[in-house]
Amino acid sequence: MKMLVVGNGGIGSLFGEFFREFGLKVESYDCLDERSTINANQIDAFDIILISVPMQSIKDVVRLNFKKDALLVDVSSVKSMAEPLYKLGNPILSLHPMFGPGSQVTGGHIIVVGDVPDERAEYLLDMLKHGGAKLHFLTLEEHEKEMKLLQALPHLLLMFNAYLMIERGSIENISMASPLARIMHQLVSRMVEQDPSLYYYIVMELLKDQEWLEKSFRDFISILKDENEFKRVFSTIRKYSDRSIIGELLQMARLIDVQDNAIEIRAHLKILDNLIVNLLSRRKEIFRKLMDMS
Repeated sequence: MKMLVVGNGGIGSLFGEFFREFGLKVESYDCLDERSTINANQIDAFDIILISVPMQSIKDVVRLNFKKDALLVDVSSVKSMAEPLYKLGNPILSLHPMFGPGSQVTGGHIIVVGDVPDERAEYLLDMLKHGGAKLHFLTLEEHEKEMKLLQALPHLLLMFNAYLMIERGSIENISMASPLARIMHQLVSRMVEQDPSLYYYIVMELLKDQEWLEKSFRDFISILKDENEFKRVFSTIRKYSDRSIIGELLQMARLIDVQDNAIEIRAHLKILDNLIVNLLSRRKEIFRKLMDMS
């Protein structure tokens, strides 16, 4: 089978290289000539088309001459924006990689999968599983519902927190902030280095329910004003808490500052030593689990 990657940018090239390593013949077609390995008149020769273009450009991609029975692989984050693809009538495998172009498909990264339309889709998913990706299956309706809280809301809250600190001038004192605040600042800093249009469409999907969101926030603030209710909320959240890497995160937050003197340098070296010991210990646990599976 031959795969064509339409949109050979960050995510497109990432998936292209992954499937190429698994033995598929992969070509690319892009609006930039230097990213393309074929011409537009060759597109109808491919059995699998992985579409990785900016979501607002999907409406233009459908004008390309896809083979009528070609499997289309949609990797967009907001599936409602991929609706033009579904109108073509081709079988579609919906993938949502929960990572950015700076990552790898392998290494336990999560991919949310929609319906599996045929054997070609199953074949691709088998490759992804053998490559170490973690696959989670949701219908398109479930995906749109869950991503509002699992993806869009965290992005919105990170932006809101950073924007308030900038507006009030507190960002100038970020070096004295709590470890949690500094971790949040690192996360939003990574986020804003990427394409703002992507995050715009993700957040706008959440804001389709703006009335519900604003009511939920008002109700939550009202609840927290009562001390007993505040403690109840704490207790409820504690039942779902995950502290698997919190120690490492807090230690890493202390490494953000530039070291200006020997005392600070020694302190940072001690933190790094502790991190290395913890990571090596975790590696041993994972390796032991792998040996048990062999």
